[in-house]
Amino acid sequence: MEQRKKLILINGRFLSQTTTGVQRYAREVIAELVKFKKTQIKFIIAVPGRNALPPVPNIEIYNDNSFLPTSLWQQIRLPVLMKNLRADLLWSPCNIGPVFTKNHIVSIHDTAIFAGPAWFSRRFRVYYKSIFPMLGRGAKKIITFSNFSKEGLVRHSIAPLMKIKVIPEGVNPKFVRRMSRILDFPYILTVGSRDPRKNVARLIKSWNQLSLNVKLNRKLVITGGDIHSFSPENLNPIPDNVYFTGYIADRDLPSLYSGADAFVFPSLYEGFGLPPLEAMACGCPVIASNVSSLPEICGDAAYYIDPHSIESLAEGIKKVLTDQNLRESLIKKGMERARLFTWERSAREHIKVFEEILYN
Repeated sequence: MEQRKKLILINGRFLSQTTTGVQRYAREVIAELVKFKKTQIKFIIAVPGRNALPPVPNIEIYNDNSFLPTSLWQQIRLPVLMKNLRADLLWSPCNIGPVFTKNHIVSIHDTAIFAGPAWFSRRFRVYYKSIFPMLGRGAKKIITFSNFSKEGLVRHSIAPLMKIKVIPEGVNPKFVRRMSRILDFPYILTVGSRDPRKNVARLIKSWNQLSLNVKLNRKLVITGGDIHSFSPENLNPIPDNVYFTGYIADRDLPSLYSGADAFVFPSLYEGFGLPPLEAMACGCPVIASNVSSLPEICGDAAYYIDPHSIESLAEGIKKVLTDQNLRESLIKKGMERARLFTWERSAREHIKVFEEILYN
């Protein structure tokens, strides 16, 4: 008699949210998880909405048609659905899930709320600071994405070391060098949501300083949308050679990276830092902060700057734009570095964590 497959219910609240790095991770890993044929695990995504579509083919979706706000839906309805659907395990891939549910795995992406509370709105700050430790105590396992984030989870007493599993994220194969261009002028690029951690205000100041001393003949292109959970950032005055694209669809990002003369990522804090790897995969030389997880993730394939120093930022941009030997070295090392990170490998490590909880 064939053994019943174990059922993992996935917290699908992310399908009702704007797609940033956190939601992208969920979609990418799920797309790979459903490809595994040898595992005896079945996945269902539970969604608080009415007409949500599956994020990937070949996965079942349960539309709960709930009237509750999504934050309450996670705490009240998800445990009920887990029981009704006879799920063996619940996985919350985007930081938050029900705090009193047994057999629960949570993916926590970083501890920025503790490291830089001023970056976030007061409401968001209070909520996350209270719920993270409860999730850390109650969950069977916490998945995070760098040793830097693991150390943060322990340091801020969110979860004990034995509960934490580090699984790096991946680079989608679509991120390759492309000849097509979506902007018709030369530029350097930064990508990220409009979040004070991304350090855009200081980047603009450094770009303005550099423009006064060097003939750049390029624009600084800033890509990313506004997110309500972050504190507002004053970016004025904005020079004429700075161009905001707003939100760019994932399908256009490879061309955007490929067309840039350099990619600059002056973030003050990252739990992983996927955009630099995507830029590397597209053959774009990367300038990155020397803080948080970025040296761990980028290795020797990026030119590092001090994100707190306007002078360091300006000098780094100038160096990468003008030193041809450095550019060629960064491009070569970057493409090699990006190949180390795949979503297939990430999903395989997730399966191991799930099986450890389900069968032990």
